[in-house]
Amino acid sequence: MGLGRLLRGDGVVMKVVGLFAGIGGFEVGLSRAGHTTLLTCESCDAAKSVLGARLSGIPNHADIRDLKGLPADTEVVCPSRTFLRYGEPGSCSRPSL
Repeated sequence: MGLGRLLRGDGVVMKVVGLFAGIGGFEVGLSRAGHTTLLTCESCDAAKSVLGARLSGIPNHADIRDLKGLPADTEVVCPSRTFLRYGEPGSCSRPSL
């Protein structure tokens, strides 16, 4: 399936997982195209607050290291990332690894 068909939402409903989801931009856009977000993974408290408002009822895993696997019916993984450097104003602090 081409990306264009995924984004147009040609009657095909895909199951989406957002890793490092930030504020859920990809997931919200895909939802508007008719797709379903199964879960997100985001550790930043500020971003989690926005995710909770934008994707109410969608489970969020705060630490990807605790995520044991993806739902069996996952079809699309959105590996988002922040475009701000860690520690800059407006960014989330880098977690200790």
